[in-house]
Amino acid sequence: MNPERSEEPALSGAKGSLKPRTGIFVLFTIGLMACSESGRHPPAIPDSTSSTGSSADSLIMTLADSTGVWWVAGRADTSSAGAVCTERLLELRRGDQRLPVPLLYTLGVPKAINDSTLRAALYRHCEVQAWYLVDTRTGLPKPERGS
Repeated sequence: MNPERSEEPALSGAKGSLKPRTGIFVLFTIGLMACSESGRHPPAIPDSTSSTGSSADSLIMTLADSTGVWWVAGRADTSSAGAVCTERLLELRRGDQRLPVPLLYTLGVPKAINDSTLRAALYRHCEVQAWYLVDTRTGLPKPERGS
């Protein structure tokens, strides 16, 4: 028998070599740890944020320049009192152009401030978290100062 070779093949690791039985034990332990963690996290609420003109889209206002402000698909959320709501994303539509307003989930109808600005509330857990000014030319929201 060759003294440099053992009967069992070794798996190389950071500290020398592991025997196959040790590797199985490590995998089994990792599997148990993964299973025990799964019950600690609440189930995720599906977030359907596509704005592809589904039946959930609703025109909520039209601006002076004929830009439509639409509610598009959003997310289900729950208030601290247990009430369920659907916080919706905004999208600006001008002819064939669609400008999604990123990450601004709202329940209320935005207010036109001037020809190029909307004021809209960011909602989380069915409650207003902050107010944003949305540039209707770019679709980009900026936090409103002093809100």
